[in-house]
Formats: sequence, C-alpha cells, structure tokens
Amino acid sequence: MLDFLTSAYFLLFARLFVGGVFVVSGIAKWVDKPGTEASMSRYRFLPVGSARLIANVFPVLELAVGLLLVFGLLTTVAALGAVILFAVFTGLIVYDLARGQDQSCHCFGRLSDERLTPMAVVRNLVLMALSLLVAFGPAGWFSLDSALGIARAGASATQADAANVAPIVLLALLAVLVVVYGG
Repeated sequence: MLDFLTSAYFLLFARLFVGGVFVVSGIAKWVDKPGTEASMSRYRFLPVGSARLIANVFPVLELAVGLLLVFGLLTTVAALGAVILFAVFTGLIVYDLARGQDQSCHCFGRLSDERLTPMAVVRNLVLMALSLLVAFGPAGWFSLDSALGIARAGASATQADAANVAPIVLLALLAVLVVVYGG
C-alpha cells in the first residue's frame, strides 16, 4: 500500500488534485469577494474589519498555493501551505458545526452552495492527508522542481510513462469537479 501512495502516478494525481482545488477555490473567492467577506464576518472571534482583509488575502494565498502545486514549483513549501490552509478551513468548519451552524461554507464562492456537514471536515482531512503525502513523499515527476533540478529524488518515471500523464490529469480534473460541485 505504501508503494502505491508514494508512486509517481499517485503523487502526480495528488499534487494536481489538491492544486486544482485551490486554484478553483481561489478564483471563485476572488470573483465573489463580497460573499467571502460576508462569510468571514460571521466569526465574531475575528477582529473587527478583518473579514475584508481575509477576503482579499485568502484567495491570493489559495491561488498561489494551487498554481505552485499544479506546476510543481516549490512543491514542498506549497504542499505545507496547503496543509496550513486546510487546517484553518477545517477549524472554521468545526467551529460552525459545534455551534449548530449549517449555512454554506462559501468554500468555492458562488460555484457551490454546499451546506456545512461533517463530510466537509472529512473532505478537508483527505485533502490535508494528500497534501502531506505530496510534501513529504518523493517528488519531481512532471514538475518544474524536477526541470530546475530542485526536486527530491524518489518518484521517477520513464519516458514511456509519459503517456500516462493525460489520464492522470483528466482524473485529477474530474476529482476537482466532484469536490467543487459534488458537495
């Protein structure tokens, strides 16, 4: 099982999947800044006025982490950033659930009106686990890190394996769509 989780194919899928989720989420929140701000303003423990700052900063962070993962640049740093963001988002979801709140998490802006349920926590924990695998697993296959010579050794694939990239990319894209629209 460990061989599968650290295989070049699975790590590429995980990197593209997590990166894709952040790219979609970042763009959707950026396009709907007022909705993101309104969503964050319900957290009374945040300082007054911070909802606007968060609505401006989080989409940029998500987009940066997502693009770094998709392109495989500074992959370890980006994956650890993903873990931190998922921890923050999961904490906010747990906070809402503990208070009996079930409104939309605004996780993907206006693209999804998913109501808060424990499944949102499970989703984030799975994405966090995938991010950890990407951060600490062997990396470098089909990434800018490997092209620039800054990738960790380990996950390698031959030229013949390059034909398998298209199905992995399509599977990752499908997984992103399921997470965004599947609720």
